[in-house]
Amino acid sequence: MLYWEGQFQRTDDDTISINGNSVTGTLIGGPTTFFSRINSETFRADITALGLVGPGLNSLSVSDMAFDFANNGAGVMVILDDGSAQTIELRDGNDLVFFDFKAPLDTTVAQTFNFAATPGDRTATLDMFFSSVTGSASGSGVLRPSSIEVESGGVTTVYSNLLDSGDGGEWDTVEITANVPAGATSLTVQALSRDDFASGDLPASFAWNAAALALPVPANGAIDIEKYTKVGIDAQQGESCDRLGKPVVLTMVYTGDGPDGSSNSQDPSKATVTGDPNDAASVRIIALDKSDPNDNKAKIWFDGTVALDGSFDIDAAAEDKDRLSSNTFVLVFDLSDNLLQEVQFHTSCSQPLALGDQFGSALLTGWIGQN
Repeated sequence: MLYWEGQFQRTDDDTISINGNSVTGTLIGGPTTFFSRINSETFRADITALGLVGPGLNSLSVSDMAFDFANNGAGVMVILDDGSAQTIELRDGNDLVFFDFKAPLDTTVAQTFNFAATPGDRTATLDMFFSSVTGSASGSGVLRPSSIEVESGGVTTVYSNLLDSGDGGEWDTVEITANVPAGATSLTVQALSRDDFASGDLPASFAWNAAALALPVPANGAIDIEKYTKVGIDAQQGESCDRLGKPVVLTMVYTGDGPDGSSNSQDPSKATVTGDPNDAASVRIIALDKSDPNDNKAKIWFDGTVALDGSFDIDAAAEDKDRLSSNTFVLVFDLSDNLLQEVQFHTSCSQPLALGDQFGSALLTGWIGQN
């Protein structure tokens, strides 16, 4: 699939040449006025029948683009049948963005790809075309910030400053590999005109022309075998520490419960819960040995986004320690960093701790000790 995008005042160009072959495209987006009476359009053409793409290295030459303001570039998206089982979806159009323009040009439309869940994690590949991106190779010669957000299974990953006129003066091809967690049924991607690092540089303006998702599909009849072993931990943690050693990694599940969800045998003065996340679908969790994550002496055991019923590890190795401290705090925030719940419990050998203990929205499901 051949794509091209250009900008014009009076004359656009739906016909270009590739390796000397004249190709007429279908208008898939625009004309959209972007700035100062300058319009943008994106075209697409199926060039399979030309036989220009084959195994190994391919060299394609594009010519005869004649937009009267800017010929921003072209790219070829190849869907290859290599015999593997993949879900493939392709979205395309002409989605223009600059953060300082009036809506709707201040943001793009997020694209969500839906698929069936699987019992194991998978790796998705996202291939995207962007144009009208001035950067190090064009315009002022300075990178202009941009941001791409990818969300799946309640976990959002931000990719900063991938657009920088990498394939020419005004064109970028971006490939991202993204994790699709077990049980996830969708992946959402959105490109933004945004300065993630507050550099003070002017964020990029650009056109988002295409996004393709490739996702492995488990073979029919695949069997997932998992062995669950019940670990007997004595009621008193002192005896547990003798066998397992002091806690090094505690695996917790975020349940979304408030204080009334607590169920454990620790001294109430050692195990406290305030606040209620009210089953928030996705939260930021910080696990540490102090109540204040801004304390420069605090040891941060975990900091990340966790979906409802998702697990996270409170891991001493995160701070290069051989065991957890005596007290552990679990702070639950919404995705705007508002504190929803504060949990404290004891992780030395003086208080009972067992698998299945629950402290507010934190349920203990795994234990690795020094032994």
